Amino acid sequence: MVVVGGGCGGLEAARVSAKRSHEVILFEATGALGGQVLLAARAKWRRERGGIAHWLAERIERLGVDIRLNAVAEAGDVTAEGPDVVIVATGGLPNVGFFDGAEHVTTAWDVLGGHAEAGGRVLVCDENGSHHGPSCAEHLASRGVRVEIATPDRALCNEMAETNQGAHLNELYRHGVRIRPDTRLVGVRREGSHLVAVLANMFTGEREQREGDQVIGDCDTLPNDGLYFELKPGSTNLGEVDLQAMADARPQDLCTNPDGAYRLFRVGDAWASRFIRRMRSGAPGGIRKASGVRVSSRMVYYHIDRSLSPAIRATAGCPNGCVRRAEQSEANLTAKVWSCLPCAAAVTFGVGCAAGRNERFA
Repeated sequence: MVVVGGGCGGLEAARVSAKRSHEVILFEATGALGGQVLLAARAKWRRERGGIAHWLAERIERLGVDIRLNAVAEAGDVTAEGPDVVIVATGGLPNVGFFDGAEHVTTAWDVLGGHAEAGGRVLVCDENGSHHGPSCAEHLASRGVRVEIATPDRALCNEMAETNQGAHLNELYRHGVRIRPDTRLVGVRREGSHLVAVLANMFTGEREQREGDQVIGDCDTLPNDGLYFELKPGSTNLGEVDLQAMADARPQDLCTNPDGAYRLFRVGDAWASRFIRRMRSGAPGGIRKASGVRVSSRMVYYHIDRSLSPAIRATAGCPNGCVRRAEQSEANLTAKVWSCLPCAAAVTFGVGCAAGRNERFA
């Protein structure tokens, strides 16, 4: 089996395959495993997010996966290995947006990855509503850069849950970042040593200009699927997924091209942009309100066996009886101990699946 791409999608595909006794070769174009998760971990309050990538990398190494770093795999490199199955996990490509002068705009990925130096005055334009834009603004502002962030949405971080949105806003305001909602970037031009960005109000259409040293754009992620389409004609399934077989948890035996040499699939951002599912290592918000238990903000990640039907239950209670017992049926956390706020007694937060088959990531 050949897996192309060492982000979390490719790492998980390699881990599961190797665990099932398949011989796996993993190609990664860069010198490190983890993909976009490593960029996400550049924001200070999200550093522990990198734990999922480190855990997956350590697991596939223990399982004997043939890891080839700094290897940009082309179609010939993949087919030369004679694979039975090819999984394309090549991730996505950053898109700064569609407007005049887009060639002058830097991607948030380049800034977070350390591939682009920031100027003294920076405008970040976030049309994505997720983490990259705010994380980039926080990363720069914490280093003394004057940052303004604009979004066409009525609020920044519009595609996030309120917990993450609040954490981002706290960091942005704390570092003096100016936030401009209802504002879209419609053009960029160079004037001497500076860039001039043209911004438009989403409701009135009124335009204004901003002069600065750098403009950073984050619109969305486009699939990096060139290799997939190169390999598609040589596959037995022509890159197709049997959705009914997947729903029934049956093997992918679809054969629409008997002359093909391998089965081909793609996962992660190579298919479509997506988030990593995450859980807090503390009690869910509902438990925190009901019981007064101090909850850790550290993030941990889990692989949940979706074939399980038993409910996962979490409970919290104070041994002195001053904290009301609380339950949450959709939590999947490991056992933790905190202090009861009223009396400082140790409070045990227990959790478990009836089948006992949850596997912890980190």
